[in-house]
Amino acid sequence: QLGALAALIRELVRTNEAEIFEEQALIATDAALIDEAVRRIRAGEGPVAAVQAAVEATATVLAALDDELIAARAADVRDVGARIARILTGDVLELPVVPSIAVAEDLPPSVTAEIPLGLLTGIALSAGSRTAHAVILARSLSIPAVVGVAGLLEAVDTGLGRLKGKPLRMALDGEAGDVILGPRPSQEIHLHMRQAALTAKRDEAAALRDRPCALADGERVTLVANIG
Repeated sequence: QLGALAALIRELVRTNEAEIFEEQALIATDAALIDEAVRRIRAGEGPVAAVQAAVEATATVLAALDDELIAARAADVRDVGARIARILTGDVLELPVVPSIAVAEDLPPSVTAEIPLGLLTGIALSAGSRTAHAVILARSLSIPAVVGVAGLLEAVDTGLGRLKGKPLRMALDGEAGDVILGPRPSQEIHLHMRQAALTAKRDEAAALRDRPCALADGERVTLVANIG
């Protein structure tokens, strides 16, 4: 399954985000995780509980590290564990069938990739990290994402309670980091205008991709960047 996701993402984006799922496939076959799960099963635990416990032990260690980049990998380990558990139980993810904003405490990267293209219009998380793989993947797919929104889940639940089961209208401003519940028409118009301007800017920049780098007089130059 993770190999298929890697192939899908490789087709959709030019960058190397497919490596996220290649790395997850390695996690799924990690000897330490498997050995711990097997040990727990032989001690009498059920397979799902054993896998989840083995995964959580590793994820907890990663999440406690001071390095934000490495700590964010705990989500990948938990994502793999949840996938194995679904396979063991036969559960199937319920994915949106209409364009939607995903609202959650955190969003596993593989779930982000499995939602059909065009149906995930934004991501709003009460926890999460800017360096989490779900956020990196969203960026590569041009999906706005806002993380670390305090009180998000409570506010959404309150809004849904008032609407009594009807869809809750939301808007995201990924650049400003804003989540707007029940946006006014004027706010929607403003955001659509900004979205159109940003799309035009990206299209203009994309037209320059792969062209030779040169000064106005034709002299070739090399442009090097390091974002590591």
